[in-house]
Amino acid sequence: MLGMFNVDYEAVPDTLKAGKRTTTSAFTYHIRQDTAWSNGDPMTAHDYEWSWKRQLDPATVASYAAFLYDIKNAQAFNTGADSVTIDDVGVKAVDDYTLEVELEGPAAYFPIVASYVAAAPAHRASVEAHGDDWTDPNAVDEVVCSGSFKLVQWDHDQLVVLEKNDNYWNADNITLTRVERPIIASDASQLAYENGEIDWHWRGQLDNSSASTAIPSSAKRRRNSTSSVAGTSCRIRTSSRSMSRKSGSRWPSPSTARRSSRQFSADSVRRLIP
Repeated sequence: MLGMFNVDYEAVPDTLKAGKRTTTSAFTYHIRQDTAWSNGDPMTAHDYEWSWKRQLDPATVASYAAFLYDIKNAQAFNTGADSVTIDDVGVKAVDDYTLEVELEGPAAYFPIVASYVAAAPAHRASVEAHGDDWTDPNAVDEVVCSGSFKLVQWDHDQLVVLEKNDNYWNADNITLTRVERPIIASDASQLAYENGEIDWHWRGQLDNSSASTAIPSSAKRRRNSTSSVAGTSCRIRTSSRSMSRKSGSRWPSPSTARRSSRQFSADSVRRLIP
């Protein structure tokens, strides 16, 4: 993605090398040239233009299309307004590594929107070759990913396995090489953590608040060690509802997420756009 969120929930550059706000309603982004898709294909501004327009295309029926409605003509195109075509949508790759985005109006928070998972690019060749199956390792030889990890195994309703993407621009600083995510029912994750079946989880149940403060010493040791684990793998929980073949995972609704993006500090925006 152009940006990412650090541990303090601040948006910072990811595949974005540099960017500037050219007018009150427009941004120009310069994409890093030292990053690539997990299969080695170069990642370019064209990937972002195609992906965002695909998400807005009514034929895609993307549940997060509204997330990009700040872009000029995005809502009109997505809702089928007369005479508005895909070419009217205000995002354009002017060259391989320069992306221009024109908005409907002033939106200083847009760099935060561009850091959210709904703005991640899709690998065009994979989508065109495999359709909805392009993200399923059971259906394709390789799931082509853009981030620091790639999806290598998905046992539906059981397990997801990620491995480090060596083509990621910051791969040298990614010390974790493998992540195993058991898909565990939401109400069972706390018990699995306390029993030592998983090393970490982030969604404790409200009625388990007392249990969360009484973590067994062995679990505490695991918890404290996972933050510095290097060159190994770890197991973390995933809700059985959080993996969806369509895009209906357990992220906030588009309207909620867009409202939240407006609440990020000005400092967070300045980290992305000086």
